[in-house]
Amino acid sequence: DDKVLLCSDGLWDTVDEKDIQNILYFPKPVKDICNDLIHKANMEGGHDNITVLVVHHKPDQKKKKVNKESSYGIVFNYPEEENQ
Repeated sequence: DDKVLLCSDGLWDTVDEKDIQNILYFPKPVKDICNDLIHKANMEGGHDNITVLVVHHKPDQKKKKVNKESSYGIVFNYPEEENQ
């Protein structure tokens, strides 16, 4: 299984790389992984837009093709205005 993460600096500039890896490789649906990454960035301060895309590729080992269980998730988060 392979997972690919594409994210904005709202995530990678805020959350430690080890924390990102731990969340990314925890066995759960990719949409939940995206939400967990954004939640972590918000808990660490989250003062920037946070965009996260995770693609989980599950190859079919017998046929060497992409398995139908391959999936992706994307979540956006925009910080609330501090002075509303």
